[in-house]
Amino acid sequence: MLTKITPQKVQDTELGYTVQVADRFNVEYIETQRSARIEVEFGASVGIYRDSLNEWIGGKVLTDEDKDMVLSRVEKALQFMGSKTEVC
Repeated sequence: MLTKITPQKVQDTELGYTVQVADRFNVEYIETQRSARIEVEFGASVGIYRDSLNEWIGGKVLTDEDKDMVLSRVEKALQFMGSKTEVC
């Protein structure tokens, strides 16, 4: 279940992750033991750049399965924040 912590931060209390707007070009996906940064473009909708998501912070490569999971969760979180999204 998603909960808005701040206007730019959403947490899923059941699955244990947080998505937050880091700055005007990046969103962070955070779990307890790992996190990733995804490039985005804010406009009429939020463009989420799939190709910018290649590794966990710290250098470990994301599997295709992890990449799909992170992108899906980030997209849902941004939509929960009230944004229209588009994975690019």
